Amino acid sequence: MKRNSAFTLIELLVVIAIIAILAAILFPVFAKAREKARQTSCASNLKQIGLGIMQYAQDNDETMPSGRMSPNNQDNFGPNWENLLQPYIKSYGVFTCPSNSLSSTSMNDDDVDKKSRVSYNVNTDNDGSLGAFGQRGFAGPTLADFDAPSNTIAVFESNSSNTDLRITGNYWRDSHMPDNIGGNNPTLFFGHTGHANILFSDGHVKALLPFQTISNVADSAGNPSMGGAGAVNMWNRRGLNYTGSGLDNCLNILQNAANKYK
Repeated sequence: MKRNSAFTLIELLVVIAIIAILAAILFPVFAKAREKARQTSCASNLKQIGLGIMQYAQDNDETMPSGRMSPNNQDNFGPNWENLLQPYIKSYGVFTCPSNSLSSTSMNDDDVDKKSRVSYNVNTDNDGSLGAFGQRGFAGPTLADFDAPSNTIAVFESNSSNTDLRITGNYWRDSHMPDNIGGNNPTLFFGHTGHANILFSDGHVKALLPFQTISNVADSAGNPSMGGAGAVNMWNRRGLNYTGSGLDNCLNILQNAANKYK
């Protein structure tokens, strides 16, 4: 008697169940691998930006760029840091992280606007922050002004491309951000499985969690303070501790990023 070689319904259901189980196991693995590749591409972007910064500094008496070259507190903005680095980088594509769909075009700058999304921002020197780049309209610090370039953040991932970001500035607390970038998204982008790629002032890139950039923070009855042996402040080129409202703003910005990206 000829045997029917077709699948029975039970066999077909078993095969479908096995495929579903394998898909449930493998899809997260593929997603993690895809994100890892994007994170690697992002880190490569930042390394290229770092080389551009070093070349700019060498051509300008070892002085770091400004976040935006314009008269202070005026709305008539001039070239920003992305434009200042173009002679060395020669690409707008390196300013886009493939993982960040929220990043926007550069504000108030015809040379960059609509050419590329900008996923990175610079740690500027204002509000007592002692960052790595000059604030609007002012030259940046000289390389000699850095106590520890390898421990000072120069460029970081951000959901806003405004080039005036100060980690101690009240404007950058997330209560101000929805009108700027749309939605309740934090200022900082830590979308690489909770980490962000960070370019340091010596040119190296490292992926960190939000609160790995600052340490030794205590909070007594709603009054945060930082200090003590081994205190770390990667946002300050002198490694100094933030105090008062500056520290409060810094912690607010970091905490909102930590809450969003877990």
